Amino acid sequence: MDDSLKGFLTTLLKREDFKAHPGDARLIDIPEVLGAKAIVVMGIGEAKKIDREVLRKFAAAALKQANKVKAKKISYEDLSFLDPSLNSLARGQVIAEGVTLAQYTFDDYRSEKQAPKKTVSHVEVITDDLTGIKNMQLGFSRGQIFAESTNFARSLINIPAVDMTPKRLADEAKKIAKQPGISIKVLEKKEIERLGMGLYLAVAKGSEQPPYFVHLTYKPSGKAKKKIVIIGKAVTFDSGGLSLKPPNSMETMKDDMSGSAAMLGVMKALSALKPSVEVHGICAATENMPSGAAERPGDIARAMNGKTVEILNTDAEGRLTLADAICYAQKLKPDLMINAATLTGACVVALGDLCSGIMGNNQDLIQDLIHCGKEAGEKLWQMPLIEEYKEELKSPIADLKNVGGRWGGTINGGLFLQEFVDSSIPWAHVDIAGPSWTEKELAYCPRGGTGHLTRTLLHFLLKQ
Repeated sequence: MDDSLKGFLTTLLKREDFKAHPGDARLIDIPEVLGAKAIVVMGIGEAKKIDREVLRKFAAAALKQANKVKAKKISYEDLSFLDPSLNSLARGQVIAEGVTLAQYTFDDYRSEKQAPKKTVSHVEVITDDLTGIKNMQLGFSRGQIFAESTNFARSLINIPAVDMTPKRLADEAKKIAKQPGISIKVLEKKEIERLGMGLYLAVAKGSEQPPYFVHLTYKPSGKAKKKIVIIGKAVTFDSGGLSLKPPNSMETMKDDMSGSAAMLGVMKALSALKPSVEVHGICAATENMPSGAAERPGDIARAMNGKTVEILNTDAEGRLTLADAICYAQKLKPDLMINAATLTGACVVALGDLCSGIMGNNQDLIQDLIHCGKEAGEKLWQMPLIEEYKEELKSPIADLKNVGGRWGGTINGGLFLQEFVDSSIPWAHVDIAGPSWTEKELAYCPRGGTGHLTRTLLHFLLKQ
């Protein structure tokens, strides 16, 4: 193209000091000697630094540029010369993820749709890797499923809490259960009481919205290699209870069910992806609200496994719902358990808003999830479960307190949950409080719920 334009592109880009950093873009009007009115020049960075996430962001950025110029079709050249670890399946997958994630908008509540117009309706990849075409097609299809499941989780988070009630969350799960290979059990308040989930019920007491306990099951067509449980925190709105949050801190608390949104996004994808493992998706859905019936600081509640907890801070409610969900999950005798939760503000202080904290009792499981997070473009960083800090969780009048000291809040949350985990079951806890929500537009996510951890978990399940 540059030769046809007698060096015009090179001259212009040098004059503008175009460095081709990832995400850099220039729209250049050109004479119509090439059959085009304009050229979009995109930066992708140094070849040796190109990984899955760089390609994913590149695909998203190119799609946004294509929409800006009102293109109907976009063609990506397959960069088959890259690192061999980026095989044809991976390259196809990340391009599909980038374009599908970047097309997401949430304007269900706008009377006038203000999102940028999406003109691109056709995406293709042009490749010279003839031996890898089938794998690239598989990767592209897989990438669409991964991204659509993430977008589904985003929408669940973005729906206001007045509409995304515990019942609505259960109803969304019931829709997922209509897919082949998936079944559901939904427990209402009386059944939850019969099971003795006193911690979960203590949180639910303050709300007019009744609790719903959701248990989705996916079974593969053949013999399952493993039985895996994913537990998502499902507090559909968190006011803090009687330990009331400041108004600013409540504004985005509809996202306190982001863990369950990721879990539901995963379960929605399984019929299409067909992993060879049995997967149980569990969430204890409730609101955390202040009222005359709400739990009070100093109350004691009994968990499903009989342990008692002195509730000193009603805003440390997520660990109470998760503790009973863990007790329930263990009765399924799983090979491993993973829970995802917007558990602590301390995790945001420690790791910021782009990285989750992960901890657990099995290093192989933790490392596998960190690796899958890297493949998904979702950052996870291991936090320690420091035994000495357990002293802070001891209560003089119950088995445990639901909060520890002032410091190490993320670790204390993990240690509290560990008290309900059978040590023989590999278990990982992921605190997604930071990256579950974004206040600014990211490379392929607008402001709002991100669906964080959905794709990490899908990568993990397909590798089992």
